[in-house]
Amino acid sequence: MEKLTAASQLEKVGTLTKGERVLTIWRMIEDIVAFLPDDCQYFVEENGELQPFDAFEEAEGWINPVPSILEEWIEKKMEEGYKLELEIEKLHYTDLGKTIAGKTLREWYSYFLTYYEEDGGTLMLWVWFDRWEKASAALDISRDDFADYWALLCWERDILTSLFKEALYDIWVYSNEVVYYAARALGKEKVWRYGKFPLKDAVRYIERASSRAVMSPNDIVKLIIEKSQTPPAHNEEWKKWLAKQVFRNIHDAAYYENHKDYEEEEE
Repeated sequence: MEKLTAASQLEKVGTLTKGERVLTIWRMIEDIVAFLPDDCQYFVEENGELQPFDAFEEAEGWINPVPSILEEWIEKKMEEGYKLELEIEKLHYTDLGKTIAGKTLREWYSYFLTYYEEDGGTLMLWVWFDRWEKASAALDISRDDFADYWALLCWERDILTSLFKEALYDIWVYSNEVVYYAARALGKEKVWRYGKFPLKDAVRYIERASSRAVMSPNDIVKLIIEKSQTPPAHNEEWKKWLAKQVFRNIHDAAYYENHKDYEEEEE
C-alpha cells in the first residue's frame, strides 16, 4: 500500500465515512518529478481494494487542470450522507515540516510569499498594504499559475491558504512587535506612537545588537519575539522561520521607505 514503485508513493488525502463504510482517497506523488497533474493520480480504496480515479478535467491552453471530476464525486457522496475528513485538517499552521502533496508547509508558504514580492525577492508587505486584512485578501492565485496548488482538491486549497494567512498574520503582528521593541529601546516610544519612527532605525538597532551579541539579525529578532506579551508557538522551527520573515519584512520595507524619502528630497 505504501509503495507503488520505487520512484513513487501514495499519500493519504482523506476519508469518506458513512456508518461502517469507509472510502479512502489516496494521491500518488513522484519523489523526483515536481508534483503536476501528469505526475500524479488519485485512487479510491474500499475494503482493501485500490482503484485509480480519473480525477482531472481537461484543460485548454495554459489553464491548469483541477481534479473537478473527483470533487464532484465526493460532493455526491456527501449528499448521500458521507462525512469527508481530510488529512490537511490535522495540520497546525506552524507545522512547517509536514507535507501536503509532497511539499512541506515551508515550501508552500515560500511560494505564497512570492505573491508579495517584487522582482529580486523584495518582500513588499508593508509597502503595498497598510493592514493585514488587505494583504490577506490580495492572495489570489491565478489558474494559470502554480499547477501544484490547483492539483489539490478544492477543500485542500481552501485550508492551505487559510493556514498561510495565519502565518502571514504572525509575520504582520511580530513585525510590529519588533519595531515597537526597537523604538522603546532607543527611547523613541512616543515617536513610534505618532507613526513617525523610521523603520531604518529598527533595522540599525537589530544589526547593532547582532554585532554586539555575535548573533545573526534573525536570531536577535527571534529573541525579541520570544519576549513579547504573546510569544509565538513553542516550536523552534517555527520561531526561526518566523523571525527570518519578520526581519526580511522590516528590512525590505525600511529600504523602500528610505529610498522613497531620498527621491522626495531630490525633487
